[in-house]
Amino acid sequence: MDVDDLVERTARLRFDLQALENRIKELTDAFDLLDSTTLGASREQVIDSLSDARLDLSTADRHLETAVRNAEKLSTG
Repeated sequence: MDVDDLVERTARLRFDLQALENRIKELTDAFDLLDSTTLGASREQVIDSLSDARLDLSTADRHLETAVRNAEKLSTG
């Protein structure tokens, strides 16, 4: 496997991560639309957990963005 392949795989991983982050956002929005009076704290706990997951994925995305940028330097250097 050469450097260009590794750059491409890293970029694809970042794309997949962003897609997962979008799916979590959609789920969070769907839970947010549920009637909070009947579901109580558990609904809020689900939303909080999903929001935490999105935050973690956002952090991972920034790391992958840096990895892609540095890997691209390897392929051109």
